[in-house]
Amino acid sequence: LRAYLNSHHQCIIATKGLEPETGNFLTDVVASNIDFAMPVAVLSGPGFAAEVADNQPSAVALTCLSDDLAQESVCLLYTSPS
Repeated sequence: LRAYLNSHHQCIIATKGLEPETGNFLTDVVASNIDFAMPVAVLSGPGFAAEVADNQPSAVALTCLSDDLAQESVCLLYTSPS
């Protein structure tokens, strides 16, 4: 990750589970692989790919410590009914 990221980046983790080898949370894995502060958010279900592909309503949860990242993420992910 270090080669591709810098302190101007933000990270949204959109995968389930723990890091298989260590059992660490993915937020900890990201933090341990960079040597600078970077806002990190975690996106979780229950969004279902079939619903999204069929333009059906779907909801997800997003959590982070950065209000700015939270607001930007909502703007990127939100779609209104057509």
